[in-house]
Amino acid sequence: MKIVLTVVLAAIFLAAVWSGYRRGLILSAAQLAAIVVALYGAALLAGLFSDRLLPVAEPFAGGYFEGQLDVVATELPDNDAGLSGEDWVAAHPDTAQEYAEQCFAAAGVAGRPAQRMARAALAMRDEQGNISMLPGTLKGTKAIGWFIEEYGIAQVSMNITDINQTPLHVAFDEVCRCAQNRGLRVTGTEIVGLVPERTLIEAGKYFLRKQHRSVGIPKEDILNIAVKSMGLDDLKPFCPQEKVVEYLLDADKCGGQLTDLTVKGFADETARESPAPGGGSVSAYMGAMGAALGTMVANLSSHKPGWDDRWEEFSNWAEQGMAIEEELLHLVNEDTEAFNKIMAAFGMPKATEEDKRLRSEAIQQATLFAAQVPLQTMKASMKVFPLCKAMVETGNPNSVSDAGVGALAARAAVIGAGLNVKINASSLKDKAQAEALVNEANALVEQAKAEELAITDMVEKVIAQ
Repeated sequence: MKIVLTVVLAAIFLAAVWSGYRRGLILSAAQLAAIVVALYGAALLAGLFSDRLLPVAEPFAGGYFEGQLDVVATELPDNDAGLSGEDWVAAHPDTAQEYAEQCFAAAGVAGRPAQRMARAALAMRDEQGNISMLPGTLKGTKAIGWFIEEYGIAQVSMNITDINQTPLHVAFDEVCRCAQNRGLRVTGTEIVGLVPERTLIEAGKYFLRKQHRSVGIPKEDILNIAVKSMGLDDLKPFCPQEKVVEYLLDADKCGGQLTDLTVKGFADETARESPAPGGGSVSAYMGAMGAALGTMVANLSSHKPGWDDRWEEFSNWAEQGMAIEEELLHLVNEDTEAFNKIMAAFGMPKATEEDKRLRSEAIQQATLFAAQVPLQTMKASMKVFPLCKAMVETGNPNSVSDAGVGALAARAAVIGAGLNVKINASSLKDKAQAEALVNEANALVEQAKAEELAITDMVEKVIAQ
């Protein structure tokens, strides 16, 4: 920094002398002295200002130093014995400060900032004089901070090595706390690299709960809450499709599933001259809509004026509803995929006896799967009834009809999926297995009819009040 300022000072001095010479003017000693004092004064203020911003990063100095000890130790020319960083410092206490500064220099922090952070990292020693690492507030993290003169801000760079011990939102809140204690404010966050989806989902739910808001909302909305709450789009636009591991892996699948279609697109695709999607996928979608209606009533109830103290009760119901909806939407695609497997099995070669045997086995396996998928749809749709019943009994009475429609949709889903179980089971050669599937489906149908009847009766009574 001083070298740069000295070069700038010399350049300005020479430019001033040359300008004076060309104009026939002689700069006075007082004018030159004023330039020198002003430039060195600016250099002094810049140095003091950047050094005083550095304490924002002090809580992380020990943790970062600990992570760099072994890295720098391997590069020491005199470390022929292959000592670890901590062993090297213990064996060479006189060079501990210099060695610590090298650890921070490895990340581009030098000069007074490196000296200050090195002293902080070496400040604690045990009774034998060995380094005792500064206890950090965040487990499973390595962090360092520095002042970026070009932007006039301090930056904390953090590597979270264990997101189970320290989730992203916990690390963010801790940096905010440290900054606030020094009269500063976090103005933005950036994720370098990729993160698992659950990291952002956990963060979004964390901030929703802090606001006493329901967490039983669509995944996209939760991600948006996480992005906005942590300022992930303050520095530049944040695109989950480019930053979330699962979204990158599934990028080639986008647009190829039924659940990617619009409502009209799904209806039109069902109407076309093709056997799939058929009744099984439509049944799963009806179950998903039943879950969505129950979830809607829960969310409306959690934010009903005067019911503020019950937000968590309804948030829990809404979260359960979203999980049911997600399961049934998966089964929308799964049912059509099951039919496609049957078609693929029928398309296998049958030129030889061995081909015929393998083809027959594949058809039976695919048919069994095609019966098991709608049975799973039935079981998932049965979960909608407790949700809708609870919303009729305790939810917002103005939305009781929506909960009733949710129960009707779940009933239709169970009965419709049951028909698909029966038609596929009828093609199984293993009649005992087929009978077991049909018996289980029939039992679920009867149970669904009873559940729906009880709920709609309750709805009628509430409306009549």
